[in-house]
Amino acid sequence: ILEFPYPFHDMLEVWVIAPGSDTLQYRLSDREEFYKREIAHRNFLIPLKLSANNTTEVYCRLQCEGEASSFPVSVMSQRVFQQQNYKQQLALGLYYGILLFALLLSIFLVSKLRERAQYYYVFYLSGLALFQFSLDGYGFQYLWPFSPWLANHMIPVTGCLTLLFLTQFTRAFLHIKEHSPALSRTMQGASLLLALLFAFGLFENPFYYFSLLGSNLLALPVMILLLASAIRSLKNRIPSARYFSGAFVLLIMGSTLALLKNLGVLPRVFITEYGIQIGSAVEIMMLSLGLAENLKSLKTENEMVQARLLEELQEKYHIQERAKSELEKKVEERTRELREKNIEIASKNKDITDSINYALRIQQATLPHDEELQELIPGSFVWYLPRDIVSGDFYWAGKRDGLIFIAVADCTGHGVPGSMMSMAANSFLSEIINVHGISSPTEILEILRKKIIGLLRQEKTQSRDGMDISLLVIDKEKRLLRFAGAFNPVYMLRKGSEIPHQKAQQLRSTNDQTLWSLPANRFPVGMLSGQGHEAFTEIVLDLHPEDCFLMFTDGFADQFGGEKGKKLKSSAMQDIFFTTPYSELMKTFESTFNNWKGMHEQVDDVCILGFTIREK
Repeated sequence: ILEFPYPFHDMLEVWVIAPGSDTLQYRLSDREEFYKREIAHRNFLIPLKLSANNTTEVYCRLQCEGEASSFPVSVMSQRVFQQQNYKQQLALGLYYGILLFALLLSIFLVSKLRERAQYYYVFYLSGLALFQFSLDGYGFQYLWPFSPWLANHMIPVTGCLTLLFLTQFTRAFLHIKEHSPALSRTMQGASLLLALLFAFGLFENPFYYFSLLGSNLLALPVMILLLASAIRSLKNRIPSARYFSGAFVLLIMGSTLALLKNLGVLPRVFITEYGIQIGSAVEIMMLSLGLAENLKSLKTENEMVQARLLEELQEKYHIQERAKSELEKKVEERTRELREKNIEIASKNKDITDSINYALRIQQATLPHDEELQELIPGSFVWYLPRDIVSGDFYWAGKRDGLIFIAVADCTGHGVPGSMMSMAANSFLSEIINVHGISSPTEILEILRKKIIGLLRQEKTQSRDGMDISLLVIDKEKRLLRFAGAFNPVYMLRKGSEIPHQKAQQLRSTNDQTLWSLPANRFPVGMLSGQGHEAFTEIVLDLHPEDCFLMFTDGFADQFGGEKGKKLKSSAMQDIFFTTPYSELMKTFESTFNNWKGMHEQVDDVCILGFTIREK
């Protein structure tokens, strides 16, 4: 048997010239499928028939692209070859057995500990196994015999990944970042370089050549860097670092021998041929001891923590027992006191509820009655739904000098505080419009603003309470509408698509009708961040028959509900107003709100007022 004990030659041509025989020519290459080889073996083998006292000449021509720098050749009988091959298989089988055992142990530890270092170690062992299996030629023989490209490229690719994960494992397991940030950054830089070489290995020349050469040249410096990390960890008294130091010394020695063999400095003998396997096998065993030591430390720490917890639990148990007897004595006293307090609280709750219900009657008395509202605006509707018994929302309507005034407001807060503000604001509106005779909506809001600031003394207290409001003044004779608002817009539904006012915003539109929004000023009636604000803006527009208007507060749009517990939003109100017949609007608003709210709590007061302009 003529053996070339290196699995990867780009092109190997052999001529065998024996006396009295034809010249035999063999053409071998790792660029061809494995099954084309003369003898199915991980190395290149050629059968020779030699006779005694005769000379057989063998000529070889080798072509490579840099990955092989030496040319080992062996000639032996079949019996000697089989004996030698058996020993090699046995040694490599022992090595792969060690790798497999370490990998299974690491997977078990990962399932138990779930630490980042353990994950890196599993990836490192997996990469090392693939790298060695490919480097020894077994990958091409058993895993991908029909892919010469994969057989060649797996060596730099898995080599770079192995060094990359080993670097990250060392950095995480020895806590390099915590006690040596500069060394940690160096290791990260080496990892980035290895990742780049890994990417190069996925392409053809010249990238493949750079990946192969770079991984060979970078292997030893990376090993030295990891050894330096282990030594630094020894100085910081990390127990498992001593295993790392010994492991990397042996791995560096084995890798150095293999590297010098690859560069042609040392001959191919057993120690150089299998330097990486020997060094990595011992390194894996010592790293496994380091992992075991770490696991033992974790176990010891857990036992100490459990012992401390047990002591604390026993102490707490005794404390609880003492406290239990004391509590039992106090329970009867507390129960008696609570019973008396509950009776007192129930009495006070009844008084408070009676007071709030009385406040409700007062608040309802200040709101326009349905008959009054229908007399002012025939066909109008109001849906008024306080969150609590009393409300911070209110609506106001009145008539003076042939003008109709309509307001819908939302005061800060709800319940009793909101109702107090709403009744004060209601009273102020009546005074400003009916007593002082103010007709301009902007002047009304400005005077109302001053009264609110004065009532709450906001110039001194810097209180931000106030109200959002929309105010309409309707002149039926002149068929004019004047609007001013603070945060609260007004929706108008009009036939056709004519723009009613340059500031009106179009929301929905069909061939028959258009939904417009009359925008309000973006500040409240009250002090804004301790300061005043600019003047209110007035919008004046002509009224058309069958114009529909909708005034509202934000309680409808802000209600949470639905399948996902989200806000109802103002778009739902716009859709209802735009698509629902006027006579069914109030019922549709109420049913939509209740269906959306479902089991959720009502978050705010709700007030919606709608009306339409009819022919004279």
